[in-house]
Amino acid sequence: MYTLFKHFDFEEDSGIFDHYVPANTKGKTYGKVIKAEHKQILRKVKKIVTNLQKDKEVRSPKLKIIESEILELISDIQEHEKREMEVIQSIYNRDGTGVFTRIKEA
Repeated sequence: MYTLFKHFDFEEDSGIFDHYVPANTKGKTYGKVIKAEHKQILRKVKKIVTNLQKDKEVRSPKLKIIESEILELISDIQEHEKREMEVIQSIYNRDGTGVFTRIKEA
């Protein structure tokens, strides 16, 4: 089964973002930026799972808070993936062969 963890591992291990430095990252490669975002997202997942495991009541008022955290997490993941696709498109547009050629070679 393909998981969020495997997806993040693939992105980090493939190196496709390691040499791209967006203007808004103060010299950091996008590879470092996404690793930090991945850690933040995975921390949120762990927090949600921990809170769900602690709360044994089906009708707990805490479930509304957890629901809100889950919706926020989904939004964070969608925004994260959107930014990655914009970076991939930018790399591809910049040199004409772009990241897709490098992925095939890996």
